Amino acid sequence: MSRLPARPGARGGSMCGIFGIVYATPQPLGEVLTGAARRLAYRGYDSVGAATVSADGVVDLRKEVGRVDEVAERLRFAELAGLRGIAQLRWATFGAPSVANAQPTSIRTATWSAPTTATSSTTPSCAASSSPRG
Repeated sequence: MSRLPARPGARGGSMCGIFGIVYATPQPLGEVLTGAARRLAYRGYDSVGAATVSADGVVDLRKEVGRVDEVAERLRFAELAGLRGIAQLRWATFGAPSVANAQPTSIRTATWSAPTTATSSTTPSCAASSSPRG
């Protein structure tokens, strides 16, 4: 698939675009993430992805090569929900446009948790898993 063109006159046409949102309670995030991706599309892109994190830490990652609305419909972005979400558009500056190269990227190397008490460190703790970094 060829790259989708940047809007004429757009600055940074060869950049990816990233949008993130955080809520205190679980929310439907599909429409917000799809809308944000549409607004980032002027930058030019070849693939789009979205991911959410639920209250119990489960990540739902969906990504594919194509236009925002086509990918959102095909991968049912409208179903995405959780506490946190990210939408990301990628313009292939390395590697071919593909699902494997689409972003956001998931690396399962660590488990992160927020501090649970006021006296805890403000830095998230990380417990390494047995997975090698990729």
